[in-house]
Amino acid sequence: MRLLQLHSDFVEYQPIAKEIREAEENVSSSKVRFEDLVVTLVAIENGDDENLARIAVNEIERYLATVKSKRLLIYPYAHL
Repeated sequence: MRLLQLHSDFVEYQPIAKEIREAEENVSSSKVRFEDLVVTLVAIENGDDENLARIAVNEIERYLATVKSKRLLIYPYAHL
């Protein structure tokens, strides 16, 4: 598992279309903005297990405490 964590002033996005079957229904297409947050890009690799996931959670929690942020955006990212 690879993590890239960024302490960001803000992140904005605008939903355009539903990409996966499991996504929420009836999501507004208006712009969404989050301020003062940690963006964590996550790449899952072959062999990753539940123990490694726990380690990743601990690392994310530690980083949130270090930068004193209470907001977290986790985003899957295959190219880390």
